[in-house]
Amino acid sequence: MCSSDLSGEAAHIQYLIANLSVLARQTVIAAARNQGAEVTAKISESNAQLAELRSARQQLDQLTGDADVARLSRAIDGAMAQWEGKAQEAQKFAQAFSTVEAIEAIDASKSFSDSADKAAREIVEVLHKRMDANIQAASTGYAVTFGVLILMGIAVVVVGALALYSVRTTVDRKSTRLNSSHGY
Repeated sequence: MCSSDLSGEAAHIQYLIANLSVLARQTVIAAARNQGAEVTAKISESNAQLAELRSARQQLDQLTGDADVARLSRAIDGAMAQWEGKAQEAQKFAQAFSTVEAIEAIDASKSFSDSADKAAREIVEVLHKRMDANIQAASTGYAVTFGVLILMGIAVVVVGALALYSVRTTVDRKSTRLNSSHGY
């Protein structure tokens, strides 16, 4: 998988973290409106997105093999585990329509999602730096290859010119011999 795909995966992780925070707030809003079915739906959606986040994070770890990415990925995992604890607390309060407590739990979870988001942004930066380094290395390689091709082209022209000179010289000599043997 190329660096741009990995950056896309890291950006997807950022999106999931942000969306989980939104879903937690939406769950509390649904509780404030006494919409039990909506609370249940938002909790299910949050659980599905948490599973997707774990999967995306594990996939990124497996694909990169980069120590910095692995460290940051573990930071995301730790922060989101703590976030999940507070979010589950908020969900329980939301299911009981205890909005004030649910809001307090969501507010307490914010620092964890912020930490996870920061680590995800750092992963994107690490991957962009790696991509820039790869582009620079490729550019250098292309420049060297282009230079070699130009030198080979010049060599072909020189060899061709020498071959033509040699043929012309040979033809001139033979022509001179022929002319002198016929008395011209």
